[in-house]
Amino acid sequence: AIPSLVERATADYREESDVLALFVADCCVEEAHVYATASALQSLYAHWASHNGAEMLSPQALGRKLAGRGFVQKRTNAEGRIWVGIGIKSDA
Repeated sequence: AIPSLVERATADYREESDVLALFVADCCVEEAHVYATASALQSLYAHWASHNGAEMLSPQALGRKLAGRGFVQKRTNAEGRIWVGIGIKSDA
């Protein structure tokens, strides 16, 4: 049998992953040539989470989840930290 702690951790991981998938589907576009600043994504996620009853993720937790989905974080002189491959929908 699987220990209950492992089962709970697995369930938590799936729930968090699904929340990110819903956020991306609702608010973002996924294309190789687009990007969004880390601060803009965090602000948009916080707004979306509060309106959807979703778990609030810290900037670090959101960053780990974005990286886990394959998005790449870069640092620019002009805009600071950006995430490449994900953009914000114009109607978000």
